[in-house]
Amino acid sequence: MFANVINWFANFLSEPGRRRWWIRLLLFFLIVFPLALFVVFQYRTFYQESTDVEISRRDAMAQLAAMLLHEKFDHLTDVGVSLAARIRFRELIAEGKWNEALLFLRGTLTDFPFFERVVLADPSGTITADIVEPSDVIGKNFAFRDWYQGVSKEWKPYISDIFKSAAAPYYNNVILAVPIKDENQKTLGILMLQIKTEVLVGWSKDITVGSSGFVYFIDKAGHAVGHPEHPPDAEIADFSNKPYVKSAMRGEIGAEVLFDPVDGKEEIVAYRPIRHYNWGVIVEQPANIAFLARDRGLNRIIFVSSFIFLLLFLSVYLILRIIAAINNYRQREKIFLDSIGDGVAAIDREWNITLFNKAAARISGWSQEEVLGKPFRNFIKFLRERDRTENIVFIEEAILFGKPRQMEDKTVLIAKDGREIPAGDSAAPIFDQNGKVSGAIIIFRDMTRERESQHLRSDFAYASHQLRTPVTQALYTLELALGEKELPIIKESMEIAYRAVKNVGRLVEQVLEVSNIDQHTVIPKFETVKLFEICDEILKLAEETAKRQNVVLTASPISGALGIITDRKILRKALLQILENAIYYSRSGGEVRINVRLQENNVLFEIVDSGIGIPEIQQALVFVKFFRGSNIPPEVIGAGLGLYLAREYVNLLKGNIWFKSEENKGTVFSIFIPNQ
Repeated sequence: MFANVINWFANFLSEPGRRRWWIRLLLFFLIVFPLALFVVFQYRTFYQESTDVEISRRDAMAQLAAMLLHEKFDHLTDVGVSLAARIRFRELIAEGKWNEALLFLRGTLTDFPFFERVVLADPSGTITADIVEPSDVIGKNFAFRDWYQGVSKEWKPYISDIFKSAAAPYYNNVILAVPIKDENQKTLGILMLQIKTEVLVGWSKDITVGSSGFVYFIDKAGHAVGHPEHPPDAEIADFSNKPYVKSAMRGEIGAEVLFDPVDGKEEIVAYRPIRHYNWGVIVEQPANIAFLARDRGLNRIIFVSSFIFLLLFLSVYLILRIIAAINNYRQREKIFLDSIGDGVAAIDREWNITLFNKAAARISGWSQEEVLGKPFRNFIKFLRERDRTENIVFIEEAILFGKPRQMEDKTVLIAKDGREIPAGDSAAPIFDQNGKVSGAIIIFRDMTRERESQHLRSDFAYASHQLRTPVTQALYTLELALGEKELPIIKESMEIAYRAVKNVGRLVEQVLEVSNIDQHTVIPKFETVKLFEICDEILKLAEETAKRQNVVLTASPISGALGIITDRKILRKALLQILENAIYYSRSGGEVRINVRLQENNVLFEIVDSGIGIPEIQQALVFVKFFRGSNIPPEVIGAGLGLYLAREYVNLLKGNIWFKSEENKGTVFSIFIPNQ
């Protein structure tokens, strides 16, 4: 039986037409099947990685939103505790003078506009005083309310669930309940600070999720605030039945793709709890929008794969059927070579260029017509960054040993226009029919993006290190304040902590600005700018810093009609960086002056100080990222990014910046801005 099958198959293939058909099928299978597996693998890998990246991004947004809400609640709590701890206020409460005590806080709504209402209650939950007059809640007991049950549980500050006001005007709000205690920690009453949910909605909009995406908050009961479909003045939205809300309420962290049966669509949902306050944060975005880039990439994979399959099919068919198709195949081979994103150049043993693809021409600036048949080293120059010597060892070794060699790290390619392009990749030998090396093929690529990515990681690591000092200082002073009973000492500690946290914010803002500049996302928008207005703005912005440093700010007289065409925001940032540096490094009682002069149709700004100056030996490093002078006082906190940012902003405006400085005598920074 088996022999009969073998004989039939042999007879079947004995016919020339059938044999060629089977050979074609076998060749097609051997070529296409592995490629199909590869494409499927690439498709699945790209799909999974892209999906994970987008989900991780939303999880990071949820984390950022949770940190924001936690910080806001901490701030509210700190304010409430500070108000409740005022000595005279506690004395009035102890004497039962509730209305007088409330009058003592009459400036609260002005000083802290996020509070809508201030109410006092006795320890049993009965309302004793209300800032709203007339009030219909005086004398009523609200022990059944969430705010009372929360604050009375351990007699600690408590942020309530979302609820509708019990008295006019009726709106959705949240209450911060703070116990009022005497010196012996006996509870005298409760200070209630009412916050409209509109305030929380504003906080939720501080986090940008992307097109159609949004952030909203949930309280302990699963009530939502900030959801675009539920305005803050409408009925309280109950989301407690949603699975991801339940997870957040249980203190779980997650990010996943869920199907919404109501809308019939998938969406990415990320959730984070705010454990100390038992609230939560939800980030939502339609999946079709969040995964738009992924889906486009998958479509490209399908399109390119289909195109490659078609070419393979045609190639196999033409190779087997038409000998003349070899020339056409070679032409296609050249197209493929030119489609490679990396630069590819081939040389013979005399180092003459025999092949030069389009990517090589694009990267180097030399066209194929200019280099083909000519010496490689006359056009393509690789230099080591460390010693500026030519780096061709990897090519020589590939030809000499007949093995691929990697290009040395920290190598640059000198382009036709003189630009230095970070380069990397390898060289491989080319063998002739006898197995002898007949030349080499050099592959090189532009590694600018990789270098920028490395720099960004390095910048982030350094910035994280710089954040430790002010954060540690803030935590230390806050710990002192928590254990202190004297109000002046508490206030002094809070001021120190405030300045430390403000320094953290300033450093984070500078790092973000550096990142935007390094990634070339800052694009000037030129408009007419009045010189008087720009100087007035930066003087007002720096006024508080100058007062704290006991430095006098002055400016030369400027006509209100004078102006130039430039980017107002970028110019203000550049001048403010220089001005703040001059203030920080000036001595107490010193003066910082801004001079503005017209030069033809352009403007020259001069910022003059009489501060500590810059050591001559370090002046060449002034505009280097993260540089700080050796003579800077230890109390001046910074990361060395201000002057770097100033120079980059001036460069964006096509201007120039320079300085003159003498140690212990002062510095003059000059900023030349052309009229666009």
